[in-house]
Amino acid sequence: MIDESRAGGGSSDEERDVAGHLQVAAPEPTSKTGASPQKPPPPGSRKRGTARASLREEFLALFRDTGRPSRPPPGTSLTEGETGLPPTQPSIFLRRFLRPAAPSPELAPSGLTDLDDRLAGGFGPGLHLVVGLPGVGKTAFLESVAWEAISSERPVLYYALKDGGLGAWERLISTLGHILGGPVIPLDALRARRLAAHDLETLTRLDLALQASVLPYLSLVETIPAYTDTLSALIKDIRLRAQEARERHGKIPLLLVDDLERLPLFSPARPRPDLLSRLDDALAADSIPGLLAATSPSPSSCVLERLPVQTMLALASVTTSANNAPERVDLELQANARTGWTGTLPMLLDRCSGLFTHPSTGTEREPL
Repeated sequence: MIDESRAGGGSSDEERDVAGHLQVAAPEPTSKTGASPQKPPPPGSRKRGTARASLREEFLALFRDTGRPSRPPPGTSLTEGETGLPPTQPSIFLRRFLRPAAPSPELAPSGLTDLDDRLAGGFGPGLHLVVGLPGVGKTAFLESVAWEAISSERPVLYYALKDGGLGAWERLISTLGHILGGPVIPLDALRARRLAAHDLETLTRLDLALQASVLPYLSLVETIPAYTDTLSALIKDIRLRAQEARERHGKIPLLLVDDLERLPLFSPARPRPDLLSRLDDALAADSIPGLLAATSPSPSSCVLERLPVQTMLALASVTTSANNAPERVDLELQANARTGWTGTLPMLLDRCSGLFTHPSTGTEREPL
């Protein structure tokens, strides 16, 4: 029998090996410039010690079957754009990278110079409690801080648990008229629904202004989600709304809760200090400054409870007014975690506008 591998031009295994080696070692045809074009080796064939530039060639070869140019345009690098990359959706890492970074914790100024000086600039992350007798102006104080935040385009989450969204809207409409310096509608007239024809026109104009300049930054919330653990539901709701506001406006929102008495009703098994401690921990963890109003028959007794809050403010009415003049309200800073300063600051409450001011600054504000 004739071995075909040795006859008829056949080659032995050794000859094929030699030919193979010769084929690999054969020089490439030279180009016009005289240099031999480099042909990238198959992916994965690069041996240890090979020049680093060949790694780029290997990856370029990987992308040649994608229907896109495998080499970047002259003067650019592979990392510029997506030249040669397969068409696909951005990765979760790219989406996270492009997401606006969470801003650093910001203080929330009250707009009251003396108070902000004592707070080292304003209310920091965590819970701040505002206590006082009924009617002393706790809600007005919260809303004064809200107007200060909105004037700097900072979002506000306002849980109007005491009077509901409509009651808060009525106060906002009345206050906005005073801020804009035009025709105003007294809050009493709004609540009594005693509006003349020209008042209805003013109300419509103010409502449009409120929608355009205020409500984009102010979220009015009327109820707490009803779950077995309402405090946990409230914290979750705050976090979801805060994240949405942060992504929309690029700032950590200010939280307002009016009033504290609603929380123990929903969580009767938890004592008040425990409720406040959990809420303070959650707000501090998310860098959210939050003001919470609470009615107290004896504000000084709150100190004995040693409530776990960042700041405790007690409002006490000193004078009342029968001719729409600003009333004197003493603001007692009973606890202050930022600076440690405690004491009493005199303030003025304009019942017509619903705004707190410092006695030396008057009651006028710049238009929004």
